[in-house]
Amino acid sequence: MEKQRAADFYAITESAYPCSETLGAAFRALWAAPADAWERLGDDFGLCSSSRIHNATSLEALVGFLQQQLSDLAFANYPYPVGDMPANPAAYACSKTRATAAHRPTPQASGVANSEPPTPTPAADGWLPLRDALTWRYLPAGGCIALRGAFSAYTPGFLPGAWTFQRCTDLVMAFEVRDSSRMFLRCGADGFSANCAAAGLDALRSFCAAEFGVQVPDAARQQAVWGQNWTRASGGSRIIFSNGDLDPWGYGGVDDDVQAHDDDPDRPVVLHIAKGAHHLDLRAPDPADPPSVVIAREQETAVLARWLDM
Repeated sequence: MEKQRAADFYAITESAYPCSETLGAAFRALWAAPADAWERLGDDFGLCSSSRIHNATSLEALVGFLQQQLSDLAFANYPYPVGDMPANPAAYACSKTRATAAHRPTPQASGVANSEPPTPTPAADGWLPLRDALTWRYLPAGGCIALRGAFSAYTPGFLPGAWTFQRCTDLVMAFEVRDSSRMFLRCGADGFSANCAAAGLDALRSFCAAEFGVQVPDAARQQAVWGQNWTRASGGSRIIFSNGDLDPWGYGGVDDDVQAHDDDPDRPVVLHIAKGAHHLDLRAPDPADPPSVVIAREQETAVLARWLDM
């Protein structure tokens, strides 16, 4: 995967959060937490006794877990409630951080109050915005959360299941956080190497060997198998590629306009869905749907009807 694409996953995730700078400051405070604060971290984030922070590796696991929670909310950033998830959950998570900010001193400049909410800095409790933004989602009432494994268990696609095996054998994707990121720990500027594509690929190789006993294929093999040309002449036909611009996984989707290169009626179709979260077009219609997904469903229905001769 090209380097600029490797950074798109976290960039798209970050764009869902209007409080990205506040969460970024909280991540940096968490990563800088001294050993004498580790016990409090366990209390604040509701960690079970088996998952208390005791070294840099366990701290890294907590960071990875929280990054995964933010990614999950970005996937499900639907405009309506789903199960126990509120509508627009990324914005809702940000709203939970306001109480934390409200109890912090507001910086003054030339005797005039700053109208912007205060940004937490690495301090004794600088990680609290992360706690407030996320514990409502993952922490059961009266319970605790057990972090299993190392950071790699919480990077996208490393969770148990068939998708993880596919990531090890077919769709290999390394992730990277840009140094310009406001929210996530930056692989260079913040010294968090686990957020670098190279480190992520090395971790993926180790994880796949240990978990499944398989070797991750190299980029040349993937290019040979999957290619980048989806025109009918190259073997692509009757495929609809839909990409929502709010979906972090959209960065790995096919977004080239193949229609411009092939006049075959069975050619693949690429649809771009503004304000579309993960698979929003495949979900049942809802009054809160953005117009773009309504149009996308109509286009998909028309294309399928043509292909099926209906």
